Amino acid sequence: MRAKHFVMALLFAVGVLFALAVSTRAEIDQIKVAEVSGEVHVLRGGDTAKTETATAGLPLKTDDVVTTAAESSAKIDMGTGNVVYLEPNSRLKIGLDPRAPKLNLLGGKLLSRLKNIPKGKQVTIGTPTSIAGIEGTTFAVSVANNGSTSVDVLSGTVRVQSAGEPGKYTHVAAMQRVRVSTWENTEFVATGSGAAPERYKRPTIREADKEISVVRATGIGADETTAKEAALRELGDRVFRATIAKAKTVGDLAAENKGIYDKLSALVADAAVTKRQTRDDGSVQVRVQVDTAKLNVALGLKTPVFTSAMVRLSNTQYTPIYTTRGRLAAEKAAQLVADRNLLEQIQGVLINSQTTVQDFALQNDQVTSRVEGMIRGAETVSTRYFSDGTVEVTRRVKGMNVRININAVAKKEILGANYMGKPVELDPVSYETLRRFGQ
Repeated sequence: MRAKHFVMALLFAVGVLFALAVSTRAEIDQIKVAEVSGEVHVLRGGDTAKTETATAGLPLKTDDVVTTAAESSAKIDMGTGNVVYLEPNSRLKIGLDPRAPKLNLLGGKLLSRLKNIPKGKQVTIGTPTSIAGIEGTTFAVSVANNGSTSVDVLSGTVRVQSAGEPGKYTHVAAMQRVRVSTWENTEFVATGSGAAPERYKRPTIREADKEISVVRATGIGADETTAKEAALRELGDRVFRATIAKAKTVGDLAAENKGIYDKLSALVADAAVTKRQTRDDGSVQVRVQVDTAKLNVALGLKTPVFTSAMVRLSNTQYTPIYTTRGRLAAEKAAQLVADRNLLEQIQGVLINSQTTVQDFALQNDQVTSRVEGMIRGAETVSTRYFSDGTVEVTRRVKGMNVRININAVAKKEILGANYMGKPVELDPVSYETLRRFGQ
């Protein structure tokens, strides 16, 4: 499933880039708009005074900027069967110089299917924080409002480099993701799950006098699209973290059986939206849910894993059911898992292509002490209680805190301008999106 060859990254001082072949002027002039949905515009030369409504077949030239409004999208034809899909609220700039990005994602998200690149040619995709290289693959790039970038890879291998830091790069293999951001915009966030001991009764939950059996999650975003995406990711985390046995989770089983992984990912991606709400600050909150019966069928186990509703409860609702002792035990277990996940994230920070914070810590005991101190001092962002006895704790450490502490031990600037971590496993929602796009 993992491609074995890597591509040399092109250096560029501004951005998170992907490298893919195609470098001649003639090839670049072949880029055109293939399909549009909703409100899509092209700013000729990046000039707002020269804005055109995008239509199918419209050719794109250097410095043109394609923009998509809310609930709008565009498919860009790169030639020879290569396509880029621009999602809502996105901006894509066309480049020309073969030493610089061919495509620059200024904001939003794109999905790319680049499988027919001429041998010896290259295409590059840039964002505000790194450089990446691709040689025929299916992948996604997303850029947050603060420039933070995520690169998700379905197939092939991508070389992603931090902007302006040619020695800091990593290879992202199939089914992996990497994130790059400035330290000011970096937060290490991890969630742990724990449960009240088995001897505590698990209740049947009723809502509006109707028994329900679902797993729910809520997400908040600047708009409905990002809020739903956040909710689906949380739902996926919740489903895959569910325990099958003491030392095994649903995620462990799915990793062993791709068929189960595909079924669960599809169920999560297609989860029903049960509530939409605009908050006082203008952000949007979305709630999603999936039936436990469908999840159990997808798992195909003799003993059902999801045996009761997993619905949010307040602290005051949870405690009388599971007792104070049960609640405290679940909270402690969840925090331990969250802190362990935080530790893995911080240890995986790249100093350069060959060295992580964990490698540096093996050479300097002070680093280990500093990292452990930061974990102990992590901020608890939220504690969530559920009807099946589960408790989730989310903890956070600020990126600048990590940078300051590690640099203080090293007595010099070793972490650079941007955060880049080791590639991690692709979440099921992103996987399913790319899988469907790549078909």
